[in-house]
Amino acid sequence: MRWVGWSTNLQSSFRVSAAFKLQLAEWLSVHCGPPEARPEPSGLPGAARYLARGTRVAGKRALVAVFEAWLRQSQAPTIGDVGSFGGRPWLLIDISGHEVALNADTKRAAVEAFVRAAKAEPDRQWCVVANRRGRVNKVLPHPDRNPLPGWYAYLSRPLAAEGAI
Repeated sequence: MRWVGWSTNLQSSFRVSAAFKLQLAEWLSVHCGPPEARPEPSGLPGAARYLARGTRVAGKRALVAVFEAWLRQSQAPTIGDVGSFGGRPWLLIDISGHEVALNADTKRAAVEAFVRAAKAEPDRQWCVVANRRGRVNKVLPHPDRNPLPGWYAYLSRPLAAEGAI
């Protein structure tokens, strides 16, 4: 018989995220469950829920490939663990000398729409517009100024004027 102890109150929401609970459950099932109950390892960390924070992708086509794998392996509603604040950079994309940060709270529906559109035209230009504060760093994954609901991407260094990348 094996006993496992934990010092954090898992029922409390204070400092215990849903992602952590899933990671702990997966770890326990792998290390403490009977052999027949052990899951196959997934290609994504964090119980195959979120993309790994800090993942860096070189180019738009590589981004599509990462998203396609994530969509197949995960049912998570966002690309990253939103926790108490989802507006933090999660995935980094290098595009034509620009670093684009896609935030953790970017929605699954936006990723699905992006992948569908990118299949037809994977190298199409992306539009960079001013954010709500006037900085020209908001990145829209298509050449026009129409927003993609749930897509939260920003240049690390703003442009002097609106344009395309």
